[in-house]
Amino acid sequence: MLKLLKELNPNKASGPDKIPCRVLKELASELAPVVTAFFRQTTEHCVLPRDWTDAIISPIYKKGNVHLASNYRPVSLTCVLSKLMEHIICKHILNHLDAHNIPSQFQHGFRKSHSCESQLLLTVNNLMYSYDRKIQTDIAVLDFSRAFDTVPHERLLGKLDYYGIRGNVKECIRSFLCDR
Repeated sequence: MLKLLKELNPNKASGPDKIPCRVLKELASELAPVVTAFFRQTTEHCVLPRDWTDAIISPIYKKGNVHLASNYRPVSLTCVLSKLMEHIICKHILNHLDAHNIPSQFQHGFRKSHSCESQLLLTVNNLMYSYDRKIQTDIAVLDFSRAFDTVPHERLLGKLDYYGIRGNVKECIRSFLCDR
């Protein structure tokens, strides 16, 4: 926890709880044991603080005419401590999935040593292989950029259960997804 608190960007805005990153970073040594105990208690009881399910929505300009609402994207400003707990839970879930060889070898997102670049290299390699052998290759491109916005929460929770993520961790995730 100490490492995570010390790595915070002190210039980031605080969320609905109004706790500044600068305070969390500068008092990291003193706060780490308290935050750790708080996270353990939160995970044990599967009840998140109300502020953690709130967000401050800010429009961020993308490009084009500044007077058109379609040229802005919404950004949710959430509590820093909530993000830290999400980070810890996410890391444990990814370790669980990797330990049980659950992700496909073709999945490059959200995996260690995998990225958009590794996916692109694999794709280009496959295309060049087919080109060199004069094999016709058809490509379909799908945009999943807003896919998470449409994922039914109960289906996601069912997938977590299917892959062995149960108990308090699953209930904390349910608490995080519900009543937002």
